[in-house]
Amino acid sequence: NWPMSIRIVMLQTVITGKAQEAYAALTMEDRKDYDKVKVAILKAYELVPEAYR
Repeated sequence: NWPMSIRIVMLQTVITGKAQEAYAALTMEDRKDYDKVKVAILKAYELVPEAYR
């Protein structure tokens, strides 16, 4: 298991597109919180019901 602070650093190096935009939209404080980063990225990729029609 990697420490959360290391996970965030590793994640920053590989995210692109919507994930990068979601990360950039977070406050500097929230960017240090792995769980908040994870939630923001997952929300960025949420599909709305119209996407299934």
